[in-house]
Amino acid sequence: MFVLLFVDHSTLIRINSFVAIYYNARHSFFIWEHKTQFKGKKGRIKMELLYEGKAKKIYLTENEDEVILEYKDSLTAGDGAKKGEFEEKGKINAQVTGLIYEYLQLNGIDTHLVEQISEDKIRCTKVEIIPLEIVVRNIVAGSFSRRYDIKEGKELKEPLVELFLKEDALNDPLITDDAAIILGLITEFELSYLKTITLQINTLLKELFGQMNLNLVDYKLEFGKTRNGKILLADEITQDTVRVWDKETGEKKDKDRFRRDLGNVKETYEAFLEELKGLKQSKVSIETITNLRVEQKEGIMDPVGEITKKSLTRLGYTYVEEVEVGKTMSLRTKGTLNDQFYEDLKKMNSKLLSNPLVEKTTFRFSNK
Repeated sequence: MFVLLFVDHSTLIRINSFVAIYYNARHSFFIWEHKTQFKGKKGRIKMELLYEGKAKKIYLTENEDEVILEYKDSLTAGDGAKKGEFEEKGKINAQVTGLIYEYLQLNGIDTHLVEQISEDKIRCTKVEIIPLEIVVRNIVAGSFSRRYDIKEGKELKEPLVELFLKEDALNDPLITDDAAIILGLITEFELSYLKTITLQINTLLKELFGQMNLNLVDYKLEFGKTRNGKILLADEITQDTVRVWDKETGEKKDKDRFRRDLGNVKETYEAFLEELKGLKQSKVSIETITNLRVEQKEGIMDPVGEITKKSLTRLGYTYVEEVEVGKTMSLRTKGTLNDQFYEDLKKMNSKLLSNPLVEKTTFRFSNK
């Protein structure tokens, strides 16, 4: 028997308790929902298909805080306009992501990776994806080259971080920091937090790929929040999401081989994984700069500010209506920015750096 339900522009066709088909007319995709089991390191895992995208399938598990990502063999480019595939691509991408995320975790980056349970599947912490793609550019290439009519290959003076709105219907347009904040997609604090982590990941990836004699040209990241609000690096880091060029020849070692019909796509992906497997993962020296601004809470009198205002009035600056006098501090700490460090920072602030009863503190992060 078939039952039709209409939820958020999607039609659910229920076949039985184990199989269903979702059709989304708005975005034109089908999702098969089925239930299965898989044996992982922590025992047998029951999986129920939640979503199928261009590159991955996402399964629910018995643990409501975890999902399973299954990587597919498909290749797409140009927002899905160009399509292809090769055998075992899913296995390659899952393993590449697992190895890179383990390296990032070793260096203190919070990621959604829990464990690799098979060659093409990883167990992850379940997150709600922040609807922004964060792109870091070290060398001019791709859309950046076309947008500003700059020849590919020019090295930028410093890494550039760009934001893109995750919206297929709009082809994921570039969005400014201010627009992202005003539209409620992210807070000013979260943006500072994510940009700092992103640039720290840039340092770590350049070190890792440098061991493979590759230049890190640019790459895309996605982040998500757990149900407790913890921010984690999500999605994947593979040759689908990074551009890497041979340091000596400039040969492209990423999905541009598919985008631009350069050939040897499968061989390039396979060689990348094998070389990555042979690397010895190690810790990289990184610092985090935290800037703190401590001010009086709203409604609390600022006696120093009042005295300063009166002094300015006596000097003839009668148009000054209010003065707030706060204090600023800068902390330079070893290691990457992560949730544990932020929790420690809040404790430092409440115990020593400010008086939380009458003062409020704003945190901003950077790498320099």
